[in-house]
Amino acid sequence: MAWGCPLQLLYPVLMVLLASGSWDAVEEVHEVVGQTLSVRCWYPAVSGPYAAKTWCRRTGIEHGCNRMVTTSRPRTAAEVSRFTIWDDPGAGFFIVTVAQLREEDSGVYSCGSYNPFSDEVTAFRNISLVVAPVLTASPSETTDPSTLGFEHRNSSSPLCGGWTSPRLLVVSVSYGLLAIKGLALSALCVLLGRWRCQG
Repeated sequence: MAWGCPLQLLYPVLMVLLASGSWDAVEEVHEVVGQTLSVRCWYPAVSGPYAAKTWCRRTGIEHGCNRMVTTSRPRTAAEVSRFTIWDDPGAGFFIVTVAQLREEDSGVYSCGSYNPFSDEVTAFRNISLVVAPVLTASPSETTDPSTLGFEHRNSSSPLCGGWTSPRLLVVSVSYGLLAIKGLALSALCVLLGRWRCQG
């Protein structure tokens, strides 16, 4: 069998598969004005001096992130305006809360470790926050029984709208592509293994 051509293609294909899987995954979270957002951010345990943790809002600039609140030491709450952060290195997570959410809080955020010397944030989790206004019913909606149907509740629910969100679609497609790439990589490895056994 002529295995030369597939082997020449194997390494470039592997490099494309690995390089194209480097998108940041962004979770979409829906909340309503006035509610409190609570986010738990897990991270791997590391030894050495304490590393500050932060909650920051992403800017349009690549890797740009405006810090909203940052820890100064473990197991001590840090609070700035409506933002609170509390870190427990022994448990391997920290918690961020944002009180009294506003529509202008909508945006993409990251929780991660903060290096004050390089002013860089290493993100553990990326969240696209969508804050919707509180829905109020008009007098006709409260007295009309037809508005209490399933379709009406479904169309007005911010959680249901998230399933058709473009951001969620991009995340779903990227995970699907990563799965396909993994399968292709596995098939190429099997082919390479067979070639080595026959050679």
